[in-house]
Amino acid sequence: ALSAVAFTRGPGLIGSLLVGVSFAKGFARSLGIPMIEVNHLKSHVLAHFIKEEGEDKKLLPAFPFLCLLVSGGNSQIILVISFILVTPISRRI
Repeated sequence: ALSAVAFTRGPGLIGSLLVGVSFAKGFARSLGIPMIEVNHLKSHVLAHFIKEEGEDKKLLPAFPFLCLLVSGGNSQIILVISFILVTPISRRI
């Protein structure tokens, strides 16, 4: 069961962002659940650490670490201190 709908306001192309926010808003309202804003680039960095039920939860990242994020025009080096604290060191490399 879904408890919320995550969406991003950016960074990204404005057309894609508008479509995504519009869909998320309609989807969340139809289910009567809240929307949660997420950072698109942080999601790229952290999404592969999401564990499904039954997966080994011990395989979490060793913080801090550096991440090379390559995502179109937003490629950058990021210092990841925790799941919450993610700091760009360089932009558009």
